[in-house]
Amino acid sequence: MIEERTEGVSRRTFLEGASLAAVVAATGMALTGCGSTNTTTGSSTTEAGTEGSASTDTVWTIEELGEPTETISTQVCIVGGGGTGLAAGVQAKQLGLDAVVLEKKGNTGGSFIGTEGLFAVGSHWQIAAGETVTAAEVIKECMNYHHWVPNIELYRAFFNKTAATVDWLESIGVEFDHVQALGDSHICWHIYKGSLHPGVEFMKSMAAAAVNVDLNIQPSTSGKKVLIEDGKVTGILAVKDDGSILKVEAPVVIIGCGGYANNEDMITSLSGVDASLTCAAGMDGRDGDGIKMGVDAGAALAPDPGTIMFYGPVAKTTNWGSMATACSQQPLLLVNQDAKRYVEENMPLRNFAFAGIAEKMQEKVYQIFNEALLEKLENEGALTSVGVYVIAGSPMTGLNDEIQALVDKGETAFKSDSISGLASATGLDAATLQETFDTYNTYCMTGIDEDFGKPADYLIAMEDGPFYAVECVNGYYTTCGGLKVSPNTEVLDENGEIIPGLYAGGCDTGGFYGDAYDVAIAAGSGASWAINSGRIAAAAAADYLA
Repeated sequence: MIEERTEGVSRRTFLEGASLAAVVAATGMALTGCGSTNTTTGSSTTEAGTEGSASTDTVWTIEELGEPTETISTQVCIVGGGGTGLAAGVQAKQLGLDAVVLEKKGNTGGSFIGTEGLFAVGSHWQIAAGETVTAAEVIKECMNYHHWVPNIELYRAFFNKTAATVDWLESIGVEFDHVQALGDSHICWHIYKGSLHPGVEFMKSMAAAAVNVDLNIQPSTSGKKVLIEDGKVTGILAVKDDGSILKVEAPVVIIGCGGYANNEDMITSLSGVDASLTCAAGMDGRDGDGIKMGVDAGAALAPDPGTIMFYGPVAKTTNWGSMATACSQQPLLLVNQDAKRYVEENMPLRNFAFAGIAEKMQEKVYQIFNEALLEKLENEGALTSVGVYVIAGSPMTGLNDEIQALVDKGETAFKSDSISGLASATGLDAATLQETFDTYNTYCMTGIDEDFGKPADYLIAMEDGPFYAVECVNGYYTTCGGLKVSPNTEVLDENGEIIPGLYAGGCDTGGFYGDAYDVAIAAGSGASWAINSGRIAAAAAADYLA
């Protein structure tokens, strides 16, 4: 059993770290808030000319690193202790490999603690639920959904492994509660046990599994640069929290750092999105280190590296897990900077990825409702479910207080006895906003939405004030683009050749989505890819080392 910090973490420390993640999750899933953190530092620049068109600029800078003060040797060095990293680490140990995991934070879990379920097709849960869709059918649907941008062979390697991965997860102690659809998806979203924060329970089980196989974890240690000699991986340089440099000598490096959701410069460079109009869900620390390390080592970016897993309206300055955010996801009137409706407001229920893409096209978004609707949501219950933390029909307790707190701040939420008063407070055109409001109310009274076809159940007239306008930003769970990999998760260079010994998974890879998350077909595919790609990478590494 590992007890010294220099060799990893003890069982007690490891599991306490997972418990800490639960505490963090309980206070809002450790959301990083609206707007991302700019983490680009350093002085050397790396060029990345790839399918994803990464340009030579400071986005790809890797900070100058001093000489290592400590060196350790292993067969496999895994960068990141979230879903991908722990899956890779546990699988590697089961395959008889010596492995070390470098984790930036003081405990494992990463943003995977914010997930609620993962995708699988052909699992025993689906069979029991009567779901008969096959992997081939889902692959075809997803390829059409993404306009055939993804790598079909990568898809097959992933989808055909998902059912076995559910069995594998259960064999190492992960528990599932049930399988369900999400919006328009198949019955494929396998929900973990744990009522409020199932992702935390999932990662606590993964942490226990890692301890059971004596996986070496190096906490508070950030992987920074992959070492290459004679065209092959020889290890990695990492920085500890005290600033010292650790060198890990290893013929295999598996990158699983969670993407670039908190790197404002990388978001702007790869996606062209104004980060001030967005709100990142999940833990901080997703700074693009893994993708930068890969590019520095000669990797290409996959097509569409700027894909972001948007989920649509979030009340500005609030986070996923709050009642104000859940309110933003309810099918109430939405208007843009022109004071006009721009989408069917129940889109977050049907396909939240499309709700996010629709909002991405706007310069500003406001949700409009009245006091009666606010009271209805709080006392009678939500109109639609939001993830698994708000269930349709359940009272949204505390919503009124949260909205009032936003109004009291006077920056992002406004209250008025008239629509013209809301227009004055928000800067929207008064005549256009009144026309939009009156037209929408007419649709509510007739039960027919002539503009977007929103179902009559969600058409609720707003007859009397006071009225509210809440500014919304575009929420997103993670980024979905990154390094180009083979179906075995081997990292590829610009010529499509494998970089020997370098693997990547989860949100550090691309070739898996087009411009949006396929939630309406394969709900939970992002979380599932994280776990499955970690397993695939470990198995491929074992073959490589053999």
